[in-house]
Amino acid sequence: MCEDPESILQKFVHRSEVTGEPLGLAVSGGRDSMAMLDTLRRLEAPVTAIHINHQLRGIDSDQDAEFIRNYCLTHGLACFVQRVNVVDYSRIHKRSLEESARILRYQSMADWMVKLKIRHLLIAHHAEDNIETFLLRLLRGTGIHGLAVMDQQAGFPFPNFLPPDFPLHLWRPWIRVPGNLIQALVHDRNIPFRTDDSNRNLTFRRNRIRHQLIPALDQVEDNRPWRSALMDFMSICSQSSDFLKSCATQWLSTGHFNQITEFHLLPPALQYEVVRLQLQASGHSHSLRRVRSLLDSQGNWIQLTPGEMVRLLPDGHLRISPFTQLHAPQFSSLSLTVDISRGPGRVEFEGLTIQWEKLSHLQPVTAQISHLEHFDADTIGDLVILRFWQPGDDFHPSGYSREFKLKKWFSSQKVDRLQRHLRVIAECPGRGIFWIEGMRIAEWARCSPTTQKSLLWRFNRGHSLQSGT
Repeated sequence: MCEDPESILQKFVHRSEVTGEPLGLAVSGGRDSMAMLDTLRRLEAPVTAIHINHQLRGIDSDQDAEFIRNYCLTHGLACFVQRVNVVDYSRIHKRSLEESARILRYQSMADWMVKLKIRHLLIAHHAEDNIETFLLRLLRGTGIHGLAVMDQQAGFPFPNFLPPDFPLHLWRPWIRVPGNLIQALVHDRNIPFRTDDSNRNLTFRRNRIRHQLIPALDQVEDNRPWRSALMDFMSICSQSSDFLKSCATQWLSTGHFNQITEFHLLPPALQYEVVRLQLQASGHSHSLRRVRSLLDSQGNWIQLTPGEMVRLLPDGHLRISPFTQLHAPQFSSLSLTVDISRGPGRVEFEGLTIQWEKLSHLQPVTAQISHLEHFDADTIGDLVILRFWQPGDDFHPSGYSREFKLKKWFSSQKVDRLQRHLRVIAECPGRGIFWIEGMRIAEWARCSPTTQKSLLWRFNRGHSLQSGT
């Protein structure tokens, strides 16, 4: 039987590491963080609420911030609110909105914690958050580090945001508490909270996992304790990840591991972790696809960000350098196969957000709309491959009577050498390229008077996409 949330917090505030220490709490205004804030207040813990306004939900985002301010003012709690521009950051740094929001959120919280000299940051994650995150990463693709359980205590995820002499401890006191116990606490204490309607928008993968996949698993397992079995597996992943991390750290700092000094002789899992840790330390994406592309690059320069190139040296170290004409852009092997048979749907690929929807009728297009295309859904089919330009690619642009080599087409459209390697391409298996980011579509994929179903294809870098038509 799981201990109730209030008792867990009561024991937490009396831990030797935190007794009498000021506490920071990340407060979104939602049920879980408001329940933790209210409980800490009742326990008379020295807590400061920190709210980051991502400005992604218009007036609702501002109302969340005002709600938290008013609650803290009413109860005499310290509260700090900061606005961040996720959309601009996403556009400038070519990252997804979710990743950009997370980076800015932790960066802002780190700034406040340092300024306020608070060394303990609490987050109201609970058991279901752990399971959702595991399933999300598993389906998206990740290394063993991504399958590790979120621990009650952890280091700050972005240590480069902190001064070297300022250790910041991250705590998740409720990480093993089921969400229904937190809901019962909120109900019994009549704790106010804000509801984010976007949490039910099935366009987002996490919401589909929460509202569709997890209930389906409950049915398949017939209420057997699959959650606890999954948590045990995640704990094993954590231990394995910690071991690999310590081995990779040793190799990076000393140049040897278990008498092995040459990078190519290290076990593949350890090579992966060595590269991943370096990407993480540099503040760049350390996704499974990114690490694999470096390990498979054979020492060639590949694109890291719009202004940076990276190369894996023979000794296992990464060299990151600003892009110059001396670094000829390399062809990227990154790709993602997407099932668009059901929708509406949404996917993110290398900083680009794509949203699709199939309509049983042909929607008239009276004007060219930026970041929106229409295709013949039956011609495209159910699977598309997102990738980058490869040698030998052919493309039949709309309005033209023949195919071109994509290299020649890029040249005719005056696309510079770097951008040719950065634009995402969508390919229909067995048919060819039907879409190139920011350029005209393929002639064969266009809607025609005989089209029975149309495929709406929205794409954007750094802007929120709206569902519906």
